Amino acid sequence: MSYADLGLSRNPFVADPRPGVPDELWIDRDDVDLPPAPEPAAGRFVQLLGEKGAGKTTTLLRWRSRRPGPYRHVGPTWRERLAPLPVAPLVYWDEIDRVFGPRLSAALRAAKRIDATVVAGTHRDLTAAASRFGFEVTTVRFGPLDRETVRAWIGRRLAAARVGETCWEPGEDEVTAAIASAGHSWRTLGDRLHVLAARAAREGTVATRS
Repeated sequence: MSYADLGLSRNPFVADPRPGVPDELWIDRDDVDLPPAPEPAAGRFVQLLGEKGAGKTTTLLRWRSRRPGPYRHVGPTWRERLAPLPVAPLVYWDEIDRVFGPRLSAALRAAKRIDATVVAGTHRDLTAAASRFGFEVTTVRFGPLDRETVRAWIGRRLAAARVGETCWEPGEDEVTAAIASAGHSWRTLGDRLHVLAARAAREGTVATRS
């Protein structure tokens, strides 16, 4: 058997090696109170707050595609955590909870000096740090996976890979188990569903989605 036998051109849950998602795979999330893309030079600190894999970077990069500005992902090494953050009227700092306190304070001070808008992906609430320098803080919280949103996410990916009138889809029990094991992480959810699709292609599960 193959993916073609399932009505699919490929495994619909293959992870893109690059962060973010293309427009055709983007879904509007009812489980997150997401404001419009921030305006530059507004003296705002917009923090995308949540656990690993919850969708912070994807949202941050989508905003950046509409309102460009310098982007910096802070890696886990000492050198990356100590490196200066870029400053501009609209700037995107990702994983900035990794930045050491004095370095973060220096960056916030420099950004507020030009009344910048900072969009920050973080695992830790940085309201106190940003408020100390006079920023207006907006917090967007990313919680556990929502079943309705997950179903929309699955449907969008199946539609992008479908080549026939019908195609395979994961069963309700399989989706429930995948959500339970993924917690907050879309990345983990995708890995679980990738395995299910690969198994279906290998074992010859009948195509079921119309």
